[in-house]
Amino acid sequence: MASAISRAFFVFACAGSVFAIQELWKRARRRDTANVDRTGRVHEKPGDNSQPSTVIIIGSGAIGLSTAYQLAKDNRELLQRQNIVVIDVYASPFGATSQTNTGILGYSSFAPNLFPLGKYSFELWKQLAQDAEFAARCGFKPCSNISVSPGKGLGLQLLPNWIQIQKRSSWNAWRDPPDAEAAIMWVYKYIVQKLPSTNWLWAYRNPTALGPWLYEQCLAYDVQFYMRTKVVSAVLSHSNEISSIQVQYKDGKVGHLDCNKLILAAGPWTPSLFRTLFPDSTVDLQPTVDVGDWIVCHNAVEDPKPSDNIGAVFLDEIVGHKLEFAGRTDSTIFGCGERIFSADMPPAGEEAQPDEEAIQKLTDYAQQFLVGGGEKVSVAIVKSGRAFRPARKTALPIIAAVPSKKLCSSRWPRPQCDKESIYICSGHGSYGITLSIGSGKLMSQIVRGKHTDVDLSSMGVE
Repeated sequence: MASAISRAFFVFACAGSVFAIQELWKRARRRDTANVDRTGRVHEKPGDNSQPSTVIIIGSGAIGLSTAYQLAKDNRELLQRQNIVVIDVYASPFGATSQTNTGILGYSSFAPNLFPLGKYSFELWKQLAQDAEFAARCGFKPCSNISVSPGKGLGLQLLPNWIQIQKRSSWNAWRDPPDAEAAIMWVYKYIVQKLPSTNWLWAYRNPTALGPWLYEQCLAYDVQFYMRTKVVSAVLSHSNEISSIQVQYKDGKVGHLDCNKLILAAGPWTPSLFRTLFPDSTVDLQPTVDVGDWIVCHNAVEDPKPSDNIGAVFLDEIVGHKLEFAGRTDSTIFGCGERIFSADMPPAGEEAQPDEEAIQKLTDYAQQFLVGGGEKVSVAIVKSGRAFRPARKTALPIIAAVPSKKLCSSRWPRPQCDKESIYICSGHGSYGITLSIGSGKLMSQIVRGKHTDVDLSSMGVE
């Protein structure tokens, strides 16, 4: 009898132990799939498998909007359900660097490790340009870059009609294609036969028109926008997956936005934003400073012909440093000068103040080289400013996912998760507009877990 009671008690104890182990395992599983913020509070993951996932993109410049556009477009074509949200501290898209550039697209001068991405993106721009509405609205059309150097007056007929060519017999001017064969084709087709070239080497688009076009395309694909909204912090799960972000709206109120994936495309502010959201991360984005002051002038040429109006003129060899002017289709001329490698970047959302001496120097150059300037008249300056380019020490952008294990190195035990949910698309330097549409397409492929059309092994996170 005692033996039977002992055996029964032993079986009961074992069953209780198994039940306790099972309960502990369930709790551990629940904790692993829960969201844990830095205060230790546990939050259940938003939604369930039947709900569409949410991708939040921070930044509404050329890279951010192109990424949102390509991701939303791909989702619709693939009949996939996904919420796309764009957040920015600026009042409207293209609020910073994206609208302060020459508007010239081209990749022939790119370094070998950047050339494939440049060509890929340029071809995507050409495909978009097949849409007559896009081409007309954004001023997208073939054009050329004209370089000028001391010489004997050769090639001056290539210069656009807004450049003063009187007394320029000491100049030589030439187009800037990548090789001699292409140069011969350009001279024969574009100069001799007066025919539009189908083998584009360079193209133009109006940056002030491209932003609104991308914005409207995103809205047509049901992309949501939160403008004048600051991202304050990020909430990670125990396995270092993104769960939500905390934001401060334009009215000062604070809220949370749930998400499954987060893309950082905040231009030159991406490195500081990443450090704010993930202070324990071991990732080094290797940012560097690259600044340029700029002016926009009124084009004094009456009724300028479009073919004469577009294109950029590089005067570096004339003045001894970087100086370029580019005609736009809105009767203005954009000018920028020397690159600056040491400057304090303002907080995101605040306008960078240009150097007054640099602006005066650019104004003097405009007075000297542009039609409308002279001893008795002055070139009309429409606006001026300073642009911080999203530059990196490697001179290559980052288009990649951030490994989960690199997001929070102080958490113990270390998360064992191969599922990535944080992505970076930034660091394009002076080529943001050229590379934007291609980078957005590639980021869409990365987020969807697909093989990318271009090898991005040199553009990962270190």
